[in-house]
Amino acid sequence: MAKKWLQKAEKLLDHFGDWAIMLAFFVPGVRHPIHYIAGILKFSLKKYLLANFLASSLYSGGWTFMIYKFNQKVGIKLALLSLRRHLSIELLLFSFYPSPSTR
Repeated sequence: MAKKWLQKAEKLLDHFGDWAIMLAFFVPGVRHPIHYIAGILKFSLKKYLLANFLASSLYSGGWTFMIYKFNQKVGIKLALLSLRRHLSIELLLFSFYPSPSTR
């Protein structure tokens, strides 16, 4: 875990308190370290579990809603068919994407 992300997570917890755990689900980079910092700072287990339950419900509910609307407007079958048709182009593009170990 990079030190800068741990520091950002700690600042977020200091600024927003209990709400920071909920906000972390929607902020890339601090989603994981916020839980470590919450443990180090000995957050109340009940508040921590409640915040995680509410945030994960909102997060997964939002994604479910977006996919449902996408399926209504575009159609998953159409998207998968298009993906299948252009698979060679996508594989070519992904072959040039650097692996995490080379970044």
